[in-house]
Amino acid sequence: MSISQEQLAKIQGIFRELDEHLQTPESDNRRAPRINVRTPMTVMLLTGAGAMPVEIFSRNLSVSGIGFVSKKMFNKEERIAVCLRIPRLPSKLILSRITFGRYVNAGHYEMGAEFLECISDPKDKGTVPRQWLTTSYLHPVAPPAPAKGPDPVSQTPAAAAAAQ
Repeated sequence: MSISQEQLAKIQGIFRELDEHLQTPESDNRRAPRINVRTPMTVMLLTGAGAMPVEIFSRNLSVSGIGFVSKKMFNKEERIAVCLRIPRLPSKLILSRITFGRYVNAGHYEMGAEFLECISDPKDKGTVPRQWLTTSYLHPVAPPAPAKGPDPVSQTPAAAAAAQ
């Protein structure tokens, strides 16, 4: 992945902003401690039709998942394969499930994914196992439940007046 100085500066600004608003331990959903790992990476978005490469910039890593920034917003429950290549260590391919996503700024999204399965990638090819592709749609995201009337918290004064 090639990244320009301007893009790197934007991503570093996003990281600074995110670091200033870190979650408290009580609100952190991670099961394991995180370490900052900030590097360009490629993940494979898994669909029934195949695997589509998507460039990301990792933010943090733990034994249970990864936090990253992306120009693509992934949907909750989507499956990705993380190609983990660290110098002097064997490459790994990790099946992951998107658990969190939000818009940050400048066309970037903060995302989180939980690790589900890890395999060795000794030839460093990033070849996604066929079963990961076929299971990527076994757990579809359910549509949101229909609203049971106006939500007084999120309704604007204009919308409230129009509803009456």
